[in-house]
Amino acid sequence: MPYVKVNGVKLYYNVKGSGEPILLIHCPLFPSQVMKAQSRNLSESYQVINVDLRGHGRSTSTKEKWDFVTIVEDLRGLLDHLKVGPVWACGYSAGCSIAFDLGLRAPSYVKGLIQVGAVDEVASPILTTLSKGGAMVSSQGITNIIAVFGALSNTKKPYVLFPLIKESFKTNPTDAAAFYDAYLKSGYTGSLSEIDQPTLLVYGERDPLLGRYGFNIATQMPDCQIEVIKGGRHQIPANKSEELNILIHRFISDKIGKV
Repeated sequence: MPYVKVNGVKLYYNVKGSGEPILLIHCPLFPSQVMKAQSRNLSESYQVINVDLRGHGRSTSTKEKWDFVTIVEDLRGLLDHLKVGPVWACGYSAGCSIAFDLGLRAPSYVKGLIQVGAVDEVASPILTTLSKGGAMVSSQGITNIIAVFGALSNTKKPYVLFPLIKESFKTNPTDAAAFYDAYLKSGYTGSLSEIDQPTLLVYGERDPLLGRYGFNIATQMPDCQIEVIKGGRHQIPANKSEELNILIHRFISDKIGKV
């Protein structure tokens, strides 16, 4: 298995395909397996970089507390190791906040952003409650409960569901809690205008984050477009994988000559 040692941890990663590089950034608890449908499809046309963030999936953990600044440094170390970049950073759910951080703190590493279910701050009562609940349960070491029910919300397909649960069980609860805590503390209102790379925002039609956050983010960023997947909820990568993959293909193809 390919690993790279950065900042005191061993990050598991794999690279598939060739062409424009796409870095997939997963959500809390669920490692890179959660975006397997994107990895499999997009690697037919692009170079797809999958990584389990520190303490998630097959990557190792540390006792030190971390935040998204730490994760950005981890990702810079990975990309330096691979000698790849700039990349199209594709975040999912709370992983979008890491992609925003990467774009702000390491803009030379980012060619564009593809954000699936992004927020500019955790402000709504529902999202705050869910994130605080995730942090609390994870800090108590009982992440398997979230893994099972969260996986079921992401997919009902057995061949996708069971591998996702299996990989999520490997995540260190302390690191899952750190991810939720970092997400709760993140905020990009007022700074998104500094990201001038082309950005695609994707939301499900039935995702409450669309109305609360999506259009507000789009108006803050200088080169941003928003796409809504009909019938979709928040859990787009597995539930609406075909539609999402088409949007990503179209976006990169349209922008590739303009970047």
